[in-house]
Amino acid sequence: KSFGNVVNPLEVMDQQGTDALRFTLATSGTPGQDLNLNPDRIEAARNFANKIWNITRFVLTKLDQPAAQETAHGSQVAATLADRWILSRYNRLVQDVDRLMRAYNFGEAGRQIQDFLWGDFADWYVEIAKVQLEPSAGAEQQANTRAVLYGVLEGSLRLLHPFMPFVTEEAWQYLTAKNQEPKTENQSSIMIAAYPTTNARLLDDAAERDFALLQELISSVRNVRNEYKVEPARWVAATVAAGARAAM
Repeated sequence: KSFGNVVNPLEVMDQQGTDALRFTLATSGTPGQDLNLNPDRIEAARNFANKIWNITRFVLTKLDQPAAQETAHGSQVAATLADRWILSRYNRLVQDVDRLMRAYNFGEAGRQIQDFLWGDFADWYVEIAKVQLEPSAGAEQQANTRAVLYGVLEGSLRLLHPFMPFVTEEAWQYLTAKNQEPKTENQSSIMIAAYPTTNARLLDDAAERDFALLQELISSVRNVRNEYKVEPARWVAATVAAGARAAM
């Protein structure tokens, strides 16, 4: 506009990245309302792009061993509660995003993908995977954890690609390069790779309920520790009244 009182998209892309602006535009609006382009949201989207890159780098460091070349979205060998939970959450996400995209509700679809990748995958499963990949966990569980890390991240990148095409392509190329299987023609780029579909066999309501209980327990303990200003490195005793769920 001649008044110069609008955001220049070229300047924003130079500062925050094209994916950040694209994701913000795609997810900020709601049907029937004007879009208020908040610079804080663009910065948050840039941080999300950085998060995707950091998650991918972490997973790549864990895929160096031959056992990591399993690419199935759901190897059930020695599957832990966390494995079953993240596979169920991922497949439920694919189901929801497909429904939202068909209804042209792109903003909510993008927000759900972001919540899953940053919240469920990065904040919870990746942290648990670090424990499951320790030598004491055993080779079988380590192999299964790597397969789940690879499968969920690779599928999530394909799911996010329409919203953030550049960072997802770059991350996907590095990730799939770890897979020793020969690529077919439609696997040369994430642009032409098949869009994810739901595997109903991996939807697990029980795992989601149990893990939600585990999340509540961990969050409650953390809140109490923060309230009493307990040093992060200090171990404290805790009594959990679990009743019938004691074994879990």
